[in-house]
Amino acid sequence: MTADALPRRPHNHGGPPRFKGRRAGRGTIDALPAARTGNNRLLPANRNMGVVFPLGKIRDRINNLRLYANNMNDRVIYSFIVDRHPKFAYQAWQLAASIVRHCKARPRDINIQITPGVADHVWSIFSDQGYSVRALTPFGDGTFCNKLAQIPNLTDTECGRIVLLDTDMVAVSDCRPLLTHDGVMAKVVDNANPKLNVLQDMIVAAGGADVSLMEVEVNTQLTVRGNANGGFYAMPRHLAARFNGEWQRWAKWIFDNDGILRAAGRMKNVDQISAALAFNLSGIPYAAAPSNLNYFLHMDGGHKYYDPGHDICFLHYHDVSMNAAGVIETKIALSPLEQDAVDAANRHIREGNHARLLRDYMNA
Repeated sequence: MTADALPRRPHNHGGPPRFKGRRAGRGTIDALPAARTGNNRLLPANRNMGVVFPLGKIRDRINNLRLYANNMNDRVIYSFIVDRHPKFAYQAWQLAASIVRHCKARPRDINIQITPGVADHVWSIFSDQGYSVRALTPFGDGTFCNKLAQIPNLTDTECGRIVLLDTDMVAVSDCRPLLTHDGVMAKVVDNANPKLNVLQDMIVAAGGADVSLMEVEVNTQLTVRGNANGGFYAMPRHLAARFNGEWQRWAKWIFDNDGILRAAGRMKNVDQISAALAFNLSGIPYAAAPSNLNYFLHMDGGHKYYDPGHDICFLHYHDVSMNAAGVIETKIALSPLEQDAVDAANRHIREGNHARLLRDYMNA
C-alpha cells in the first residue's frame, strides 16, 4: 500500500482524533460510557477530560469560587505608617489591635508600613503578631507626604477596599457599614486650612476653573469639595492605582510649583491638597465621609457631619490628647457620647499595652 492509500486522520493539531457524524460506539461524547453521580444523574464521559467529575462536586467547586470572590470583595485592608519616633510604634500597636477587635479584621489585613531607621525590634514585634509588615520608601520631602507611598504596596492584595489611616487614631466600633464602593472617601477638613482663596489660586494655576464648595466641619466657612483631613482615606481597590497615580502626580506638581502654598505657610498640607486636586481636576470620584470615621478630639468644635445612625468608629485623638502614660486625656470638655468613646478606647489601650513599646514611648 502506498502512502497515498493510507487512511487519513482529521487534522486536529496533535489532539485526540475527532470524528464527523454520529457513528455508533465512537466519535461523539454522547456515545461514550456515562458515569453515574451520587444523585443518580448521568454525567457523560469525555475522552479529553481524562477524569470524570460528578456534577455535585463541580457545583460545589463553582459555589466555593463564588464565595471566595465575594469574600475578597468584602475584605477590607488597613494601612498606616510607623516612622522613627517611638510614639508611632506605640500608637500603631493600639490602632492595629483596635481594628482587629472592632472591625473583625485578621492581623494579616493590617499593613504596618515602616520607614527607614525604625528599630529592628519594632519590625519583630508587629510581624510576630501576624501583621503584614512592609518597608515604606518615603515620598517627596519624606515628612508630610509619606501616606502617598502606601498604596503601591497594597494594590496586589486581594480585597474589596483599602483604608489609609493616621497612626494617632483608635477604633471604637466597626467602620465597615459606613464604607462605600462609589469613590474615595475622606472627611472634609475641620477648619478652612488652607484658606479658600489659596486653594482657588492653586486650582487656577493648575489649569482648573470653578469647582464645587462645601462647609468645613466646625463652622460655616467654605472650602473646596475634596479638601479633606488626611487622617482617613478609604477607597475601592479598583480605584486605588488610578487615585494613587493622580495623587502622586499632583503632589509632584505642587513641589515644582510651590510658590502659592509656601507663601501661605501650608507646605505641610501637600498630601491633602494634592488629593483635592486629584478629585477636582483628574476626575477621581470623591465621597464625603461622615465624622464617625475620623472624629477629632483635640479641639472644641461641632461635628456637623456626624451620622447619628452609627457609632463613632475612629477617634482621631492627635498627639496632644495622649498623655505621658500612653492613654487619651483630652484638653476639652466631652459630650456623653464622646466620653463613652474615650473610655472604651482607654480600656482597650490599658488591656492591650505592649510593655516594650510603652517603655520606648515614655522614655522618648
